This record gives sequence, C-alpha cells and structure tokens, in this order.
Amino acid sequence: MTFHFRYKLVKYPDGSLGKVPAVPVTLIGPSGAFLKVIALVDSGADYSVISKEVSDLLDFDLTEGKVATTYGIGGTMKTLQKQIMMKFGRDHELYSWGVPVKILLDSADYEIPPLIGRAGFFEQFEITFDERRDRIAFKKVPGSSTAMHR
Repeated sequence: MTFHFRYKLVKYPDGSLGKVPAVPVTLIGPSGAFLKVIALVDSGADYSVISKEVSDLLDFDLTEGKVATTYGIGGTMKTLQKQIMMKFGRDHELYSWGVPVKILLDSADYEIPPLIGRAGFFEQFEITFDERRDRIAFKKVPGSSTAMHR
C-alpha cells in the first residue's frame, strides 16, 4: 500500500507562503497522552523534533536525561532525546512504532512545528518527494518494525 499526501500551504515567518511536505501523525507520550498533529517531513534532519510545549502536552519528564546541543540550519539549541510512539497511515492501514525524538528545550520563543527526521521513520517506508506535483508518497517497507492497527 502506498499513501499519498499533498504538500501543505504554510506561512513563513517573513509572511510569504510556500508548500511543504507535511503529513498527519499522532504522537503518543510515555503516559499515553496523545496529540494529532501535522508534521513536516524533513529528509535533511537526522532526528524527529518536537517543541517543549508539545512535550509538555504529551507528559514527558524533562528532568531526566542528558541535555545536548543540537545543530541545525537555524543554529544551535539545547535538546533532550527521548522515545516517542508515532501512529501514521490511513484509517484502513495505520502503523505505530517507537521513534527517537529530540525535545527542543529553549523553543518557547519560536513557532516550531513537529518535524519528522530520518532516524526511526525513514527506514519504515520508501519515501518519494514529488516536487512537480506537490505531493509526498510513502510505501511500507516489508518486514520493518512497525505494528499495523485496523
């Protein structure tokens, strides 16, 4: 099965508009708290990323773990790496699995959407970015570690 999603129209900080590869996912925290979000798919990101505000909604304990500096195109930020459960797919074929995520600890001054990076996600699917048609496709890789829910 292949899932196709149209790029989403977003407003950039400078006020301009653009289309980006973003998909609906459900993020599930350690207590079972969940949040349905539209997440940006970023093939240039090593890890998935969520803001501190999102981590608070998902009941993550930010007092445990090693704080590290993460480097990206926007500069550096303090992060805490955790594991998050992610659900992704369509109603008739929905998958869930654990994905490493970096929580941006000093993100309060920024509007940062959830971001899907390569680790833990990209090996689950063959992903095609179709810039000409403004869409992204995901084809499940047989034998990958996701669990399917119906």
